[in-house]
Amino acid sequence: MQIFEDDAKGFFRDAGISVPRFFIADSVDGAVGRFGEIDSRVVVKPIGIKGRGKLGLVRFTDSEEGLRSIATEMLGKEVGGKRISKLIVEETIPSIKRELYLAITIDDIRRSVVAVFSTQGGVDIEETSRLNPGAIAKIPISISKGIDRAELEAQLSGMALGTNSGKVIDAIEGAYSMFRKYDAELLEINPLVITGDDRVLALDALVNVNDDSLFRHPELAEIRQKNNVQSGHEKRMAELGWSYVDLDGNIGIVCSGAGLTMATLDMLNAYGGRAANFLDMAQVDGDGLYKALDIIMEKKELGCVFVNLFAGLNDCKKMAEGIARYNSERKPPIPIIARVVGNNEDEGFRIFSEAQITNLTSLEDAAKMVTQVVNDGNTGR
Repeated sequence: MQIFEDDAKGFFRDAGISVPRFFIADSVDGAVGRFGEIDSRVVVKPIGIKGRGKLGLVRFTDSEEGLRSIATEMLGKEVGGKRISKLIVEETIPSIKRELYLAITIDDIRRSVVAVFSTQGGVDIEETSRLNPGAIAKIPISISKGIDRAELEAQLSGMALGTNSGKVIDAIEGAYSMFRKYDAELLEINPLVITGDDRVLALDALVNVNDDSLFRHPELAEIRQKNNVQSGHEKRMAELGWSYVDLDGNIGIVCSGAGLTMATLDMLNAYGGRAANFLDMAQVDGDGLYKALDIIMEKKELGCVFVNLFAGLNDCKKMAEGIARYNSERKPPIPIIARVVGNNEDEGFRIFSEAQITNLTSLEDAAKMVTQVVNDGNTGR
């Protein structure tokens, strides 16, 4: 379960982590009517939208008129299949001396909770890790003992935090306290800033809570329901019992099993392809494939659909019949390329051949072909 910035910052305050003044608005008049609560230059951001900065959805204004214009433009807008329904309106910080990165997460290799800290905040931590790994410190935290301030101070001594070191450590302690309290898998503050007047503030916040622990946290039930911001495709696939996530590529994916789905995405990426979705259908028949293809084909950015299924308990013949029937009846404007192998595959190959649908046995060859078809523009859209 993901806790977005608005609720996360409320929890941060309870944990002793300072945050800027802010309010939440779900209507234009509601936003404008509360502008006076801050009465200074504000930053306006949609809640629950990934990559909002890169999409130009982090905006600044110092007037009610400007806020009205921004709220009118953003509220109700569809971004990546998700509708913007709430905005966070927050005071801007006029003077920032340092932008830091802080996360509390679980290191599977060390089998330990770790604090991940960097003096290069405000950017993607993955990019910092690639370009300047020495700017990141990973500090193990003992579950039984908690944070050792002296050890933490020693670990951060080379980060040039100066007189603000104690305040930063206070923020790390607060973050760890919240991480443990809510059985989190990830707590991220990016950036954690040091202001011109030496305050330490969390400007952005994200918390992922382990779904298996939610029975211990009834107080999160309302937040979970509120933050259910699935796209239309995600909701419809979930109703059918399938695991589906919208992505930003142009190759539709239909797979059986999460492991095969992840391998398919990795293979496409290796050859320069970008998946438009993650779809794990597990046990499926021809009718199920027909329904899944109907939903996936609604994505206008698609250049091809790649169906990669391994039939263990499933039957290749029935799955091929469903795909061939869809291709014949719906006549999709983009090609379907298949790799359907396993139980009764000879019959499946025959049906694909008669329907003139490409079916390959090698995942590598199929991924190459799908990527080439899309990159060459050999599609119907």
